[in-house]
Amino acid sequence: MKTDNQFRNGIEVKDIFIYTVVNFAANYIGFLVYIVLALPMSRVSSTLAGKRITLGMILLAVMLAAAALTIFYFKKNIPAQHLDNEGRRSWLNNGLWLILPGEIIRFVVTLIDLGNGNGTGRFALVPSMLFEQIYMRTAGIASRDYLSGSTADYLAYTAIYLVYLAANAALLLFIYRRFWKTLDHEAAERQQHLREDSAHNPEKFIH
Repeated sequence: MKTDNQFRNGIEVKDIFIYTVVNFAANYIGFLVYIVLALPMSRVSSTLAGKRITLGMILLAVMLAAAALTIFYFKKNIPAQHLDNEGRRSWLNNGLWLILPGEIIRFVVTLIDLGNGNGTGRFALVPSMLFEQIYMRTAGIASRDYLSGSTADYLAYTAIYLVYLAANAALLLFIYRRFWKTLDHEAAERQQHLREDSAHNPEKFIH
């Protein structure tokens, strides 16, 4: 049933809010796990290449854990969104309405947090690490504490984050589409069964 706070495509304000909270929580949990595991595991490897491989594996595990939480949210909520949509909008329209607001909010928060050395990557571990490896290393900046807060710092982070956002949104939309298309298929099967049932037992549908 439609409510006053529901967009025409079946996405409600509460859906966007909950997704944003899940998004922040997943990334923050990933950040904490990375902090707990990164230093001890990096000390196990004596070579620089070994440390990078170890940290890369930990980062991959963290990303998969964050993705699992997002997928759990999708699995629980997409069926209701699909039902409320009533065929008015495509999966892409729904997915963008759900995902982009939260991702944009996360970008703004991490941009504000850019110069905070203690909060490095707490809500966006991957773009934060890319920023450090690509921009800060090239510019000879040892840590976040030495960032000057210049326009160049923010432009570099924004450029890196936009690339990350495009890749991340594409992955999330791919997952969203898989769930949506499965529901489309199930709905089509139910309609087919109803048509077959009405053809064989018309008296059941006469009121």
